[in-house]
Amino acid sequence: MQHTAIITDSGVRLGNIAERAALPVTILPNQITTASGAFLKEQEPDNEEALALLAKSSSPPILEPPTPEMYARAFTTLSRDADQIVCVCPSRYLTSHWEHASRGAQMTAGTCPIRLIDSQLISAGQALATNAIAEAIANQPQINDIERLARTIAARTYFMIAVEQVEMLRHIETLSAEHVLFSAMLNVKPILSMESGLLHAVAKARSRAHAIDRLLEFATEFPNADSVLILHDHKSHDIGERLYTRLSGVAPAENVAAMVYNPSLAALIGLSAIGIAIVTAPTEKADDFSGDA
Repeated sequence: MQHTAIITDSGVRLGNIAERAALPVTILPNQITTASGAFLKEQEPDNEEALALLAKSSSPPILEPPTPEMYARAFTTLSRDADQIVCVCPSRYLTSHWEHASRGAQMTAGTCPIRLIDSQLISAGQALATNAIAEAIANQPQINDIERLARTIAARTYFMIAVEQVEMLRHIETLSAEHVLFSAMLNVKPILSMESGLLHAVAKARSRAHAIDRLLEFATEFPNADSVLILHDHKSHDIGERLYTRLSGVAPAENVAAMVYNPSLAALIGLSAIGIAIVTAPTEKADDFSGDA
């Protein structure tokens, strides 16, 4: 029986969601910095306090992934007991985690097989995908086609978020400068979705209430949802609770949660946003890896 070690980064730290995995998951801390030099390591899931601290800064936060050396040290430690290591990274199109993990794996070549997974997701989507990968490996410990498994899980994981700080989106290549500028001028809140690892504008809302309606419409498109995770900023607990109440019947009650998102996501989309991540239930045919050995 193979022993598989799973590792990811603190972008998945969302309340206790990272502790729900069927197998233990090693989490490396991201570092969040500002132009003033302040920094914060995401070692504990106290997202509300961290976001309140970042909100006091005059500059937007910057996400710095674990260094290649940090990945290498973690791989070396895990390889002492593991037959293989699965490293789940956020979308390589939005962060440099995959690049750093790849360099870390090269530093430790020859220890044990290290499988790097670009989840093509971020934040809550990455967290739910990591847990789904852990569950699949726990149920089928001989599985060796991890990459195909990850693609299958990514294909049934959906993430949509309504953003209020439009200026924070200038770094996203799939959103043109003109789109960002006009959204800001017209006071329109873009609604973004993850597609093939990239954030795309799929809708717009003129008010937060309208944005919530669009998110609810999105969530109810998935009658076979397995898990639903609602993300909100540190000033929007009431909205999180409202969405939680409305969506409590979409998936099993124990798999629906609402929580404050973390600094890693804030560095990508700003300090004021509301989002929903959904993993749909696996289908027997699509997720059947029993033939792998």
